[in-house]
Amino acid sequence: APSPFLSGGPGFQNQVGGGFWGTTTPTAGAEEPILRVRGLSHRYPEGERAILDGVGFTLRRGEILAIQGSSGSGKTTLLKKLLGLLKSERDTIYIHGDDITLSKPQRYYRYMAYLSQNPEHLFVSDTVRGELESAGPEGLALARRFRLDHLLDRNPWKLSEGEKRRLSLCIALALDRDLILMDEPTYGLDQESRRDLADLLLPLLEAQRALLIVSHDTPFLRTLPCRILRLTQGRLVDLPPPLEALQRVDPVEARP
Repeated sequence: APSPFLSGGPGFQNQVGGGFWGTTTPTAGAEEPILRVRGLSHRYPEGERAILDGVGFTLRRGEILAIQGSSGSGKTTLLKKLLGLLKSERDTIYIHGDDITLSKPQRYYRYMAYLSQNPEHLFVSDTVRGELESAGPEGLALARRFRLDHLLDRNPWKLSEGEKRRLSLCIALALDRDLILMDEPTYGLDQESRRDLADLLLPLLEAQRALLIVSHDTPFLRTLPCRILRLTQGRLVDLPPPLEALQRVDPVEARP
């Protein structure tokens, strides 16, 4: 059966907490940001305040943008917006300059890979080899780079948390998506695995991918050349850049 990561099936839409997905990456002009969002807004029926209140930012190739926030601050809602699972009339989402705001989620899947804190939720094969093959011809070719070549016959559900992350990242790169969304990527990882994960993100940047990371793990984020924003009271607030010399992210719109 085809992988739901490739088809964007309903199993993913029922949970922002699956694995990764997509189909093909469209050709795009280098002058356009990969992702530009404006006015992301959302208020849940039972809420007294907007969980998102006009959020906007821009993300380009080879950049990392990290978003932090306390529990209930709207991080998951923001991810659902970026995945096309929640919409409002104020939202505007451009990918490669194309307005896809009102498109079905399947169109979003053409551009993005999504990695959650529980990547095994969308594993579909009983071997690592099968998972990599489902990602396309590059999957197995990248196995050595992510130190998975000795795990090909293992059951992916029985891998360690760090190995699952490596498998997820390998698949994300093999799927050839320009934009990778990561939800709490250090969840369940020890300190050594956190350092390992930071090193494994470098091939994605070298391949000119854009990364958006939602994480509460400040020490981990401060090892990365990224810009950090905090989501609070529905708005994004700039935090001091972790590595000035490696800062590569363009100014991000954040309402005062």
